[in-house]
Amino acid sequence: MNLLEEELGTGKTLDFGWIDGLDRWVGEFRLCDKYPRLFNLEGEKNVTIKGRGKWRNGTWVWVWDWRGNPRGRSLGELDNLNNMLNGSPLGWNSLDTWSWIMGENGDFSVKALKHMVNLKILGEEADTVETKWCRYIPSKVSVFMWRLKHGRLPVRALLDRYGMDLDTTLCPIGNEVVESLDHYFVSCSKAKSYGTKCLTDGAWTILMDRV
Repeated sequence: MNLLEEELGTGKTLDFGWIDGLDRWVGEFRLCDKYPRLFNLEGEKNVTIKGRGKWRNGTWVWVWDWRGNPRGRSLGELDNLNNMLNGSPLGWNSLDTWSWIMGENGDFSVKALKHMVNLKILGEEADTVETKWCRYIPSKVSVFMWRLKHGRLPVRALLDRYGMDLDTTLCPIGNEVVESLDHYFVSCSKAKSYGTKCLTDGAWTILMDRV
């Protein structure tokens, strides 16, 4: 889902759209797909919108760089392309900008993003169930927990799977068990001792029995 929408100004920063699939300022398609014959004749395929024309007496004029003169069906494609581009609202001094389509007036807001996430997760209940984002967990901890959940921490078992040459994949504490995420954070004796110190009244033992 694309949540950003480009707004055409001078065309200095937006790709003309022969190849780029993001700067689709003329529609939901690539120009190379819609006009394949012209694309083959194009002399500069990676060109910005501004680089494909110029202002003349206050009027924008498209300037092409064909490797050969369009003829036959290519002329038909060129007529269609010109007709489509004639309605493009290029600005004389305005900048190319991006707008957030989920927010009012194109401005990004956390509120709109939160509502979108709630709709994705809760569906129809998003408007009736109150959700709160935790602001008290440090960002480093949140990132660490995300990496742990998705298996993105560099334990030896993962490094070996990705082709890194290691002397051993065993846990350095006991040299008996492969250092996996589960072992490193749950079953390792050192992990258990740290957990026991952090969680009192037998909470760690109860937690581990449920894992």
